[in-house]
Amino acid sequence: MTSPENSLGKFKLEEGDILDFLIRNKVKMQDNQDYYILEDPYGQRHFIEAGIYSAFGLQPGQMVECRVDRINCTGRIFLEPRHPYYSEGKIYDFQLLAELQRKEKKILVIEDIFKNQLELEVSGDNSFLVHDLKMLKCKVKRIKKGRPEVEIVT
Repeated sequence: MTSPENSLGKFKLEEGDILDFLIRNKVKMQDNQDYYILEDPYGQRHFIEAGIYSAFGLQPGQMVECRVDRINCTGRIFLEPRHPYYSEGKIYDFQLLAELQRKEKKILVIEDIFKNQLELEVSGDNSFLVHDLKMLKCKVKRIKKGRPEVEIVT
């Protein structure tokens, strides 16, 4: 069994944890990008890119629920704030914008609630016709960097 504390006596985060974080501030860093400073329940501070989550309405002083998305080999922690509209595992209607053909692959371009364009590769075994559809039912598999990753529900 692993201990919830690291060698410094501080609690540590694990991939998949879902915790409430306090948005401490929004700052501009040397790369000229804005970042939110989030504080975890154990007092440790973390950065997330503000631009990616601009449509989420995040503000300093607000609590936001985040999933610990991954921890890389250097110990850097990547957080994913809860999406204000989509939840993983649920089915939603997405507007179909276009059908594209790239090499031998068919690509469908759909739009999420924040007008982000998402591309879905449709394999040959999906024989349904989409030219007359305006909306597609899709299941949200995962949310990464504020965008849903989806699969078509047939």
